Amino acid sequence: MNTHEKIIQWAKDRKIIPNSSTRVQCLKAVSEIGELADALIKHDVEAIKDAAGDIMVCMYIAKYLSDDGLMDRCELAAVTDILTSLSMLIKFNAVTLHSDGVDEILTRIIKPYNLTLDECIDSAYEVIKDRKGTLLDNGVFVKDEPQEKPF
Repeated sequence: MNTHEKIIQWAKDRKIIPNSSTRVQCLKAVSEIGELADALIKHDVEAIKDAAGDIMVCMYIAKYLSDDGLMDRCELAAVTDILTSLSMLIKFNAVTLHSDGVDEILTRIIKPYNLTLDECIDSAYEVIKDRKGTLLDNGVFVKDEPQEKPF
């Protein structure tokens, strides 16, 4: 099972699939873009790796949740436009074509830090794989709390 498949299985196990939506996952990706911007300001390579991987986790889940495997153009455009703006602000790439996908834009953003997108995605999966909880059908994620040991 490759990392992409593991991420989808992880999301199913926690009922993110089917209880989330492409819109919610794209919003979560936008939140992660904010974390990426903060990491870029600080030149924090580990945080850059984490945020880039988390963005792709959200996008994998969003794509899986879409009816035909293709995300709504507006939802996808919102994510790519924000990443494009971030790319321009940090001057890694002054011109980004609208046809570029999230993965292509992220690759250009992380390249100066000697990171690959696969490395970021693998790292993100390693961080999330042991997180436990369930996304309820109302959109609330309930974390499984570890049982306290009696004294």
